[in-house]
Formats: sequence, C-alpha cells, structure tokens
Amino acid sequence: MTTKAPYRNRLQAHLKETKAHAKALERRIKKLGGGGQLTQTAVGKAMAAARGPLHMVRGSGEQEKMLKNAKTEYFNEHEEIATYLAIETLAEKVGDRETAKLAKGIRREEERRRSSLRGRSSL
Repeated sequence: MTTKAPYRNRLQAHLKETKAHAKALERRIKKLGGGGQLTQTAVGKAMAAARGPLHMVRGSGEQEKMLKNAKTEYFNEHEEIATYLAIETLAEKVGDRETAKLAKGIRREEERRRSSLRGRSSL
C-alpha cells in the first residue's frame, strides 16, 4: 500500500514480531491447559492488531493514507500495551510467574514499538 520502503519494512517487521507473540501466547495457553477457542481468540486478536494499519482504502492520496495508518498504529500499540499489562498483572496476582514474565517481555517490545512510532519525524 505504501511506496515508502522504510515504512513498509517497519510494518513487515512488526507483523513478524506480532506473529511471534501470538505463537508464544499460544504455547503458554496450551501449557496452562487451555486451547481451542481461547487460543484462536488470542491469536486472532494479535493478528488483527498487526494488520490494523494495512487498511487498503484510506483517504485520497498516499500521504493522507500513511498519516491515518500512523495514527492507527499508535492507537493499536497503546491497546496492545494495555492488554499485556493486564495479563501481566493478573498473572502476578495468581502467582503465575512464567505468564507474567512472557507478558512483561511482550509489553516491553510493544512499548519500544510505540516509542519508535512517536519518535518518527517522517513516514
């Protein structure tokens, strides 16, 4: 959707990272005895969040689309950070250190992503 190679590369890197997060979460859920619909929901939400900025019809020109995509990306990062913070907090409360550690690691990656979006001077 974008002709800007650095921007496209960042989107592709984030999608790869999000897929890795989904796989790690799926493994953890299975280890805890979950699976099925719960796993599909968690993985589906993670994948949807990664694809959020890739809306095909946004605005009239490429610059406007990229601006709207950047806004969506920034919003999605905050939502992902909140989700992983909630998982981390719940896991700590119930004494599940392994899940808390996983959620904290993913949250920190999402916070780095958010910081990189915020620090971008141009798309």
